[in-house]
Amino acid sequence: MKTQLGLLLLVLLIAVGCDDSSQSEQSLESITNTICMKLNVILAGAFMMGSPETEEHRDDDEFQHKVTISKAFYMQTTEVTQGKWTAVMGTASWKGQPIMIRPLK
Repeated sequence: MKTQLGLLLLVLLIAVGCDDSSQSEQSLESITNTICMKLNVILAGAFMMGSPETEEHRDDDEFQHKVTISKAFYMQTTEVTQGKWTAVMGTASWKGQPIMIRPLK
């Protein structure tokens, strides 16, 4: 719960206009926030998510289902770095935690 709240706060804190350009000059499709992180708009709408049964290398637990996004939102174009997280959140919750590496399929 604490992590989810932290992520929500991070998104809210970074979704503001950047100091180096005005919002009116930027495309509605992407923005750059005050700590120079680029975010792209994810539009509202419906789409099919998941793998079709005919897809090669499909796992047994994958299935197609309709997903509806009811309100557009912005998503960062890259992962949040530890430096950006610390700059916004002021925490480093990963310190002292084991590194989890998942093998590629």
